[in-house]
Amino acid sequence: MSKIEERVAKKLQVKKRDVNIPFQLYDAEDTPFFAKADQLFIDDEGIITFVELKEYPSNARGNIRVCTNRLREQCEHRGLSSEGNHNHLSRRLYFAGHNKDCLDHAWNHSLAKHVIVNQALREKNYRYIVVFSKHAPTVGEKEKPWRIHYQMKGLTEVMLENEFIKQATTWTPLSKLPNNAEAA
Repeated sequence: MSKIEERVAKKLQVKKRDVNIPFQLYDAEDTPFFAKADQLFIDDEGIITFVELKEYPSNARGNIRVCTNRLREQCEHRGLSSEGNHNHLSRRLYFAGHNKDCLDHAWNHSLAKHVIVNQALREKNYRYIVVFSKHAPTVGEKEKPWRIHYQMKGLTEVMLENEFIKQATTWTPLSKLPNNAEAA
């Protein structure tokens, strides 16, 4: 569990959850993947809201193949086995103490991945919010304000942790839904 996941769970008095996105997704090269969110709420308007909590900004990797190749290169550079799929490589780097390599190159930290998840969920009338613990004021070569940068890339809702905590205090978390219902 990341530090932001621990803080949010404590502040909102909810259990840490990995919530499966209820359908298969595809990256820009049509490579299939499944995704998870860190929390699931019903917001004040009754909309099922998937929440992804990130300690650090997203990386710019555009698809799973590029992420896998970059992780493989980092494993080789670090003297680790470069065998396995993207998830194996990322996990190997993480547990070897190379978290920065995962942040810079892994698909679960990719802006492209979050845009795909966002679009797919919104098409089904769900809400998707990526929450950052902190963020540099500007992003990219043109130094755009970070929120505008993400929105221009297709990530509709981004916010900082303190903003999210204020909004989510009135939402119903998954753990308090009748029969602990999952989104479907």
